[in-house]
Amino acid sequence: MQISLKALVNGSYVTLTPPSFTNLKAAGDSSGEDAARFELINQDGGLVALRSTKTGKYVCAQDAGKAPLVCDRDEVGDWEHFELINLLNEQVALRAQINGKAVCCEDQGRGFLIANRDSVGDWETFRMERHYPADELVHQLDFVITMGDDDLRGGGDNLDLAIVTAQGRVLPYPNINGNGAWAAHTYPRAYVVLTEPMPAEQITALILIKTSGSGFSIDNCDLAAISVKSGGRQIATAGPARLTGSNPWFIIPIGSTTRLRMVFATGDDDLRGGNDNVHVLVEFSDRPSRMFDNVNQTMRWPDQSVHEVNLDLGAGVEIDTVTTLTVITNFAGGWSGDNWKMDWLKVTASKGDVEKEVFVCGYHYFTGDDKRIVLNRSDRS
Repeated sequence: MQISLKALVNGSYVTLTPPSFTNLKAAGDSSGEDAARFELINQDGGLVALRSTKTGKYVCAQDAGKAPLVCDRDEVGDWEHFELINLLNEQVALRAQINGKAVCCEDQGRGFLIANRDSVGDWETFRMERHYPADELVHQLDFVITMGDDDLRGGGDNLDLAIVTAQGRVLPYPNINGNGAWAAHTYPRAYVVLTEPMPAEQITALILIKTSGSGFSIDNCDLAAISVKSGGRQIATAGPARLTGSNPWFIIPIGSTTRLRMVFATGDDDLRGGNDNVHVLVEFSDRPSRMFDNVNQTMRWPDQSVHEVNLDLGAGVEIDTVTTLTVITNFAGGWSGDNWKMDWLKVTASKGDVEKEVFVCGYHYFTGDDKRIVLNRSDRS
């Protein structure tokens, strides 16, 4: 299996550095580059070796771990053996077999990787991103959660996932938060690797279940919005949902639902992300409106970039009942705030085999004094 390792300490990918492509540093921007990809090869005794997809060489704890890691070995020996330590939520650490030390992103990632630490902290933690074959199967579900006013406590209060298939099977994936707390008004992520990869059309529903019991000390949590992707493809959006002891379930239907596909083009003033985000209010002729918070998922949209957002309106919504779309920004604008130049926006609605263009909008400059634009179906061209 091919993987990439994203360092927790600086958010960069472990990559082979030029010109020799033998040294390793957490300095890569993308997991798609060969220099940031490694083949994870199982070895005897539960150990692994890492072979670069760029050079075909193995990663080595040089000088029995006394020197920084290098990727220049043709064969696997003791210096090329590592223990893969599974932490929570697809986070891992690597321990060199030769000296029993954890691999560290030295100097907060500014230095080369070296196996010299006795314990695992932020500098020794990586998110392992798996690269799957292009077989059009769902191998992994990536959740981005927008938390509301009430947190997920973690510890004994966790979130389970159940996948319902077209054959009526229910596949359990417990504790997708890995016992970790999800604070209010944050945007945690959960990565669920399927033990049985399957076509997307075989998944009919996702069920989120809060596992704490009822009683005076029960914890409740608010999921303001839920986004689910597989390989960059949007599988579902849902929310809000409030999970309690008496109502711990939330069902996300998958399949013949109505979706809005929004394509945003940014001009020469970016959307900052972080605390400066975009929200979308959808209004209908036959039901209450729905707010989709933080559709950019706190991510920056750089100058001259195009980004796609998919909103799941649900199975009972017909395309022609969508009447109004409001794009809303929450930033302050001005000297210390953010402004955003949206060059254009195109919105299509789809249900089953039917797809319609429902809204088109040209240039709009969002500022602290001009935070929204309202689009009506009658306005579209």
